[in-house]
Amino acid sequence: MARESLKDGMAQRDAGDAAGALPKLHLAYVLVATPVTGYELGKTYMTLGRLLSAREAFISVARMPRTIEESDRSENARRESERLANELEPHIPKLHIHVTLPPGAVATVSVDGAALLDEAVMAPHSVNPGVHDVTAKAGDGEPVSTKVEVHADETKDVTLAPKWVAPKPPPTLARPYYVRSSPNPLLYVGVVAGVVGTVVGTTTLILSITEQSAGLAECGANYCPHSTRNHFEAQAGYAVTALVAGGLVVAGVGTSLWAVFNPKTDKVYTGIQPIIGPGIAGLRGTF
Repeated sequence: MARESLKDGMAQRDAGDAAGALPKLHLAYVLVATPVTGYELGKTYMTLGRLLSAREAFISVARMPRTIEESDRSENARRESERLANELEPHIPKLHIHVTLPPGAVATVSVDGAALLDEAVMAPHSVNPGVHDVTAKAGDGEPVSTKVEVHADETKDVTLAPKWVAPKPPPTLARPYYVRSSPNPLLYVGVVAGVVGTVVGTTTLILSITEQSAGLAECGANYCPHSTRNHFEAQAGYAVTALVAGGLVVAGVGTSLWAVFNPKTDKVYTGIQPIIGPGIAGLRGTF
């Protein structure tokens, strides 16, 4: 297919239709990049007046590694490509771009939609003869553009003054997370208080009843001896303790119920995070 595209393209170009031949010769070069296809592509660019594109095609031929089975035709294509690349170099038009900005501001510059490197903006920029669109954009300001026409052997100055608008900081991406529920610590406090209150209250209530029964057993129908006073005093103390323990049970149950309906919640962030520290490096993931 490459051989047919090369043959058809050369015939069409020699017949005077270089514009129609260009896609065929470009296809041949893309399919099989040889000194011959590169040289013929460069000649077609020259015919169309695209001097920069022609020189780039000729230079690509010079950079191709030589092969053992290379033909005389390929060798001749190499020599002619080198000669024509040198002849074209001083005739290629250039744009000298100047960007006017306030101190500390920076801008991006593009020619025909292709962005230039920062260091390339200050140097003359080689282009094909014709009309070119030069654009400059400073920060978040609106881009400014101008069209400039250059011819072979010509260098033109282009001055642009885009309005500088400080760029906004990039948005912080929120890390994904899920909410994890865990028992409220007050639940354990309430349970412990309820258990302790129940044990103490039950024990003291039993002791209170026991002391009351012992005191009543020593009393006659109409008289209680003085010795029973100790039983009734002990019974009263146990009763007070049982009452306090009952209040502790009520408080413990209430605290436990409140903790059940108000669990502790935590945000658990998911994803992978790097771990870097003294003597350690790795990744940590949470899902």
